[in-house]
Amino acid sequence: MNKKNKWVVSLTVAAAVTLCAGVFSACDGEKAKPSEFKDGVNYYYGDGQDVHLTGWFPSVPDEIFLVTEESEAVKMHYYNNESWRNFGVSIEGKYSDFSWLNLTMKSGGTQDIVSAFVKIVNPIREEGDNMNVLGSDVYFDLSGEYVTYSFYVPAIYRQILDVVNDVCLFPDPGMTGTYGDIYVKDAWFSKAQPEGSKLVNEQDSDATAGWTAEAWTGYNLRRAENAEVRLSWNRPAEWAGAFRTVVLPGEPVNKLTFTFTSDAVENAPDSVDHFQLILRGDEARWNEGGWWDYYEQWLVDYEKGGIYTPNEEGEIVMEIPVGAKLAAMEGQHNKQLLLGLQVESIPTAAGKYDGRGQMTVKSVEFSWDEDFEQEQPPAETLCWKVVSNGAKYYNISQKEGVLANVSYADVPKSLWANLYADVPVADRKGKVSVTLRNNGTEKVWYKSSLDSSTSIAGTEKYGTIEAGQTTTIVMETTQAYTAITLFIDGCCTDDEVPAETLFSGNVDIVSVTFSESETSIVNWTTDKEHLSVTDGTVTITELPVGAWESVSTDFAIEKGYSTVTISVTNSTDHLVKFKLSAHDVDWAQIGLDSEASVVWLEIPAGATWDFIAVFTPEQAAQVRRLMLMIDCWTAEDANAPEAPYNGIIKINSVTVS
Repeated sequence: MNKKNKWVVSLTVAAAVTLCAGVFSACDGEKAKPSEFKDGVNYYYGDGQDVHLTGWFPSVPDEIFLVTEESEAVKMHYYNNESWRNFGVSIEGKYSDFSWLNLTMKSGGTQDIVSAFVKIVNPIREEGDNMNVLGSDVYFDLSGEYVTYSFYVPAIYRQILDVVNDVCLFPDPGMTGTYGDIYVKDAWFSKAQPEGSKLVNEQDSDATAGWTAEAWTGYNLRRAENAEVRLSWNRPAEWAGAFRTVVLPGEPVNKLTFTFTSDAVENAPDSVDHFQLILRGDEARWNEGGWWDYYEQWLVDYEKGGIYTPNEEGEIVMEIPVGAKLAAMEGQHNKQLLLGLQVESIPTAAGKYDGRGQMTVKSVEFSWDEDFEQEQPPAETLCWKVVSNGAKYYNISQKEGVLANVSYADVPKSLWANLYADVPVADRKGKVSVTLRNNGTEKVWYKSSLDSSTSIAGTEKYGTIEAGQTTTIVMETTQAYTAITLFIDGCCTDDEVPAETLFSGNVDIVSVTFSESETSIVNWTTDKEHLSVTDGTVTITELPVGAWESVSTDFAIEKGYSTVTISVTNSTDHLVKFKLSAHDVDWAQIGLDSEASVVWLEIPAGATWDFIAVFTPEQAAQVRRLMLMIDCWTAEDANAPEAPYNGIIKINSVTVS
């Protein structure tokens, strides 16, 4: 029995016992006694009357989070030198009798407006549960006048109130460097919404037009007049995102119109520096790191001062092509389709953006525009063919909305018959993305590569596509290539496949796009005795054998990327041995020496070779530094050069894909 089932059974048994006992004796005809505050806990015994909460305490008791009882209210002074500190009260009892949590509050001190949110802590959170019994973390603003704020407890979460221990109040959540006072005149649970109170977590989607952000992100979402939502941030968490439910119209869609204003914050009249828009579908898989991976398509990067400029009303209107992205996500958003907004939360952008600002999202509209310039991937001109020994098994045909459809039947297990497409010179770029969709009922195996006369080392990709899923294969090279090769199911030699022939199939080649590699500007440094480095040029001076000296650089890999390619030229007069590795925040090497995340190369004199390090998503998220060891020989190595010696090594580029 899993934890949740145990809890449900326990709660059911407890409820039955409580019902029989009448929480102190409904069975024997006595009334339940009234609630009380005892030993720091607000006890509720089931009498049905409102429970007024007292006993506020700070999450960390010190001189910067103080609780003072005053004549008409509890004064809470705070200074956020750390994110997510809060004030709380303890509760115990059958609080599922109530549907509303109410707080009468105001701000004070140095700030005119204090942002806050309330959390009823869910102590039994499991996969898929929300940590806040209120259903979501909804921010609201306090003013200098007392207002009663009411929070509705959704029916699906109400039973959890019976095992809740804490109700927490977060002033200026997630923001460091803020300080002030808040006053709580009253706090209570009730069965009905108090007259004249202000509903905070409205149940209709018009409250913030379906936009949500979890508390850990550091985003503050508020309602705004004549707009969908107002979002502010103060150095948000890594990879933070606010999300909005998308309901597509019945007709075809090819355009997203995203309209917003970049609002004034402190001394910045135009505070939005950078954000990314993505489409997020269903869960793809449970990540071993402890979170869900989702089906996603990245739409656009916004940079202040780029191609988008405000109109006369101060609004920035972005018209974004989405037809091909939605086509690639067919079958991947049966449960949900979300528009994600990631504002200044990318770790690699740290230092480039100040991380403080506010934007007002005026409108989000998905539509079809006959005159709108469509995405025209150069690969739409590609002609896919099948090699002669596979012609009897594979059929390539045209299909609306995709580049080609591949159907096949009775393919011998190890036929190795491939599809291929010649690539015109004008289309060839460093990175090639091939999107495939499995229309069949069984798992599909694939192998892809970029080829000239033979496949180019480092571009081969192997994998599987589950039934109904879509996968994008990314290949990258600095070498010249002439064709894309694709094996589907015929390359399967897996021993788990019992049949001599392959469970027929049907696969769409959804899209092929060519793009320049994402080149990262890095600052290589060293403190080694025999090395010096300037702008990627490493000078070797009297380096002895066995020195294992290195250059390194701060580096992080953005979400969605997993491959780092480093071009290195050996300008010495002899063979040089290298080791490329990545390290986490504690300088621990990521991956074993034998894994794909660690690369060993011996580059001949005068040659330029690529290091291609491949990371799992979990490994990529940990990368904080790259290290290139130069001439890492031991005295026993037969190819070790005579030493000490001098020379030049050039690190030409670092790209991620």
